[in-house]
Amino acid sequence: MKPSKSKIKIFFLGLFMLPLFLAVLFSLLKLWSPALLKFPNAIEIYADFFISLTDNSVLEAISSTARLVLISSLVSIILGILFSFLLNLNKWIWSIFEPTLDFLRSIPVTFFIPAFAVILGISSPNIIWILAAIPSSLLIIVNVLHGIKQQNLNRLHQYYLISGKKSKISAFIKVTFFEVLPYFIAGFKISLSYAIVIVTVLEYMQMGNETGLGTLVYNEMEQLNYKRVYSIIIIVGLIGYILNQLIGRISQKYGRF
Repeated sequence: MKPSKSKIKIFFLGLFMLPLFLAVLFSLLKLWSPALLKFPNAIEIYADFFISLTDNSVLEAISSTARLVLISSLVSIILGILFSFLLNLNKWIWSIFEPTLDFLRSIPVTFFIPAFAVILGISSPNIIWILAAIPSSLLIIVNVLHGIKQQNLNRLHQYYLISGKKSKISAFIKVTFFEVLPYFIAGFKISLSYAIVIVTVLEYMQMGNETGLGTLVYNEMEQLNYKRVYSIIIIVGLIGYILNQLIGRISQKYGRF
């Protein structure tokens, strides 16, 4: 179904309001910041934003951070679907592991740093995508399992009767997977946002990746280059917004959440 003209107008109005909102925010920050910091105005930040889009260091940082986000997202998809299937093999398996999953979801990802730092080393680039994949996988697992609980069991029984197969793997691939796909997409949308936040924060903490956006923000902060700091923040926000919009378009084809 095509969106109505009013919805399209509201969408573009929202896009127009975003830079205005940021301009007001930057103006308030300049107003309240100490004079010694020489905080830039909104025009200076926006000008640097467009310049940064052609800066090799910024483009390299985007590529480096995107690679880690992509790796963590792919790992979370694989682990999320795999563990969801394994936990669904028997209701007792899910009942046994449910407290563990809820426990792990309640722990901030930064608390996992000491454990993985001992194994991998604090400077290992792998530590970032591994730490990002943990909460992302848990979110997908919980969402997929919720979808499995809500699935139409009649379709599952019909598949067994018509196909004559009793394999749970075959039933999961040909029936259950398509029924839980909207739940998977909803979980992945949230997990992707988590991955972006976690990767950039860990980069800012000087862990593993020396060329990412988080590291670049840290370096520019050290040099009091606030124009570039906020330019990078805008870039990160736009990347997250564009990715969420793409996933949102996909989710509209399979259900609304």
